[in-house]
Amino acid sequence: MTSSSASTTVLCTSAAKSWVGNNIQITGGTFSVAGVYNISSVTAGTSFVVDRNPDTGALLAGTGGLGGAFASPGFTSSLAVPGSFIWIKSGTYLITSTTNNIKWWDHSYSIEHISAKSSHCMDRV
Repeated sequence: MTSSSASTTVLCTSAAKSWVGNNIQITGGTFSVAGVYNISSVTAGTSFVVDRNPDTGALLAGTGGLGGAFASPGFTSSLAVPGSFIWIKSGTYLITSTTNNIKWWDHSYSIEHISAKSSHCMDRV
């Protein structure tokens, strides 16, 4: 992953239209800002656009992952937006916190679908 300047557009030759609406977790790279970003549009084989700048300058050698399940219901629900499909790793979870990112049933929107899904990773460029 690269970019020509601090921008919401990230260059990525493996970008696919099916990515729209998914989250990508950017984990490293020169000028990267690690975090989880929502993909709003894609130009297949060229680039994708995220909800906010994932870099502070021209992103070089960016790394990250796309798809798969998150390991924590709390982390997952902190990323939810209206209409989200949320994939949580299969398992048993004891939720004892009252903070909003853990106590997800108090959000003012409904989560449409919760399921387990196997993971896959995006090519690292």
